[in-house]
Amino acid sequence: MPQQVSSPRRSPNLPYLADSGVLRLLTLCGLYVAQGLPWGFIAVAITATLAARGLDPGEIAQVTILATLPWSFKWIWGPLIDRFRLPIMGRRRPWILLAQSGMILVLLLLAAVPALTENLVSLKYAIFFVNCFASLQDVSVDALAVDLLKPEERGRANGLMYGSSYAGNALGGAGLGVLAALVSLQFAFLILAICVALIMLLPLLLLERPGDQFLSFRRDSRHHSEPLMCQSCGYSRKGLASDLACPECGQMPKPGTEGPGSLFEVLGLFLRAFSILPTQGGLLLALLASITTGLFAAFMSPLMIQELGWTQVEYNSIAGSIVFVGLGGSIVGGFLADLVGPRRLAMVSGLGMALIWFVMAMTPHLWSVRPSMITYMIMETALGGIFSVSLFALFMGISWKKMAATQFTTYMAMLNLSRILGATLATKLDQLDVTYEQVFLLSTGVTILAVLVLPIVSPSQAQRKFNEMESGGV
Repeated sequence: MPQQVSSPRRSPNLPYLADSGVLRLLTLCGLYVAQGLPWGFIAVAITATLAARGLDPGEIAQVTILATLPWSFKWIWGPLIDRFRLPIMGRRRPWILLAQSGMILVLLLLAAVPALTENLVSLKYAIFFVNCFASLQDVSVDALAVDLLKPEERGRANGLMYGSSYAGNALGGAGLGVLAALVSLQFAFLILAICVALIMLLPLLLLERPGDQFLSFRRDSRHHSEPLMCQSCGYSRKGLASDLACPECGQMPKPGTEGPGSLFEVLGLFLRAFSILPTQGGLLLALLASITTGLFAAFMSPLMIQELGWTQVEYNSIAGSIVFVGLGGSIVGGFLADLVGPRRLAMVSGLGMALIWFVMAMTPHLWSVRPSMITYMIMETALGGIFSVSLFALFMGISWKKMAATQFTTYMAMLNLSRILGATLATKLDQLDVTYEQVFLLSTGVTILAVLVLPIVSPSQAQRKFNEMESGGV
């Protein structure tokens, strides 16, 4: 009589993300808070600390460039995460745990280093490694969202996830920024490490699907027996049990059809996905969309602290708190994108931001009036949240289901490369001694260019082309 193979056990009382929409949203939003915390701390608290110590925008831009660099090349993580897995613990969960562990380790090292601001080189490269792990987590979480979210959940999920990132930005900028100013930068890094560790409990204690184990490094034949792909929607089922329905469309997968099971296959699909006009337009749109973010990361702190006389604590607390407005904008934007369409919403919000920057450039006499500056910051942050979420929804719409995680990550990487272009441009503009009015005018022009690209970024045309590729046997 053949010996029965016992199915892998899991730790008792650990729930599955695949079974609960509430747990899915809670976990994804919590992980986005963990990604937002370091960036908010860097963009507000660290830049303000350096500005208060007399560093010019060019020197501050060097820090933001290294902080942004890993996010621009995070597309490298996508194929690796799709290809190399430890499915017995979940398809994405091991990568998330690895990324968060690395982030915590570097933050604890920063907390132990004295006189950080006097050793700018060490600070810059430590921040670089923090963001390497944060970008790895981001790609892993996006892949988890693509795997587990149902189509009807994606609109509001994008808004809530990006809103959670804004919440992390606010906590990192306002909360930890004040701690950095009143206590020390090292103490703020310690608290940041503790916050990330607490959020890490979510992926540690919540399993992805039935059959996953809490912690195990052995290979399980149930998860490796046969590469599968859903024939109804193209969702890759490689590494999952053959008796589980597709989380995308609810259909049972058919054995024997292999998805992108090697890096070479992923590369081939990648090139096909970006061979059409809507996706090429999406790349150009992403490259333009965040240039202003890189510019303002370098120029806003010196403008407020060195030119307008705000104290470091005032700027940290006000700028960090206003990030919550972006949280609200992103949540509202998620629902509006489902209502009016992400492309139309991106056009309206983008033009709104351009108008605000043009008005600011034309009214420098109002900058010293604090209520007017706070009003500007509130309006720009709200529209920025709506604009960003509409782009996320739009990029999902021009992604091919066969490799949506890798392709979507590429758009996100281009957005972050756009930030680096903005920060690099800031160093050049600082050397040319441009005025703040000229910076606002440049931001107006760049944003209008991004809006002009939107008409060619058509989700319906992209999906039609992808269907033609599918029917052609790709």
